[in-house]
Amino acid sequence: MSNRNILIALVILALAAAGGYWLYKNKSNEPIVIKQEGGAESKQAPSELKWTFTSAGEDEASGAPLTKVTLQAGDKTHDLGTYQGSCSEIRASSWELLQNEQEGAICWWAGGGTELGVFEENGKLVVKKGAIEEGTAEGGGFREDFKALLEL
Repeated sequence: MSNRNILIALVILALAAAGGYWLYKNKSNEPIVIKQEGGAESKQAPSELKWTFTSAGEDEASGAPLTKVTLQAGDKTHDLGTYQGSCSEIRASSWELLQNEQEGAICWWAGGGTELGVFEENGKLVVKKGAIEEGTAEGGGFREDFKALLEL
């Protein structure tokens, strides 16, 4: 490959990285409008939901890192529990939000973990916990078994 082709490739990579950074920094903070029964609307801005992940040591049996997860919704903070693995916001990862999921977090360790999601259901925001597992050569992975933890 010639020096000119290498230079062109580097310029393209730099422009792609700059564009990706711009998109990440300028993602919408428009409020999520939730229509309630009777036509009333409530608004919960995504910026009003803030995840916090705090290291909670290590699981003695498996050696997995443990992470305490809290969710701040407006002026209230909710302790959602401690989970195996490293946790991150779904929007800041390669994962995608599920249908009706407004925000979410994934706690992942050794091919599986826990998903914590904020879902819109019947005009309300509900925090749910579900199981996730990556696929294998024999079968696909899953994101399922969601159970409600609390209503915001």
